[in-house]
Amino acid sequence: MAQKDKVSLYSLPQPEYVISPSLVTIMVLKVDLQCCRCYMKVKKVVSEFPQIRDQIYHEKANTVTITVVCCNPEKLRDKLWCKGGGSIKSIEIKLPPAKRASPPREPTGK
Repeated sequence: MAQKDKVSLYSLPQPEYVISPSLVTIMVLKVDLQCCRCYMKVKKVVSEFPQIRDQIYHEKANTVTITVVCCNPEKLRDKLWCKGGGSIKSIEIKLPPAKRASPPREPTGK
């Protein structure tokens, strides 16, 4: 019997996923981070969602800044609000900074 070359799934080239900048949203949660129960509750709730990429806790300002990658951030905001109970005081969705439109250049040919 001749052995055939076996191809494993790991040897095949894996596709690279590119995240569109339009799908990335930044949210700011206002929470009482001085309260240990609120801190643990928010940490648990935020870690439940795979759409949330980055979590930055600002204990002095009592805010949590999260980066969300999804097509409907309002739906995720509502889920966070419900699961957070009374721990989350408010959720603010930050709009991406508008790109400045540069004036069109005039051709300098003579």
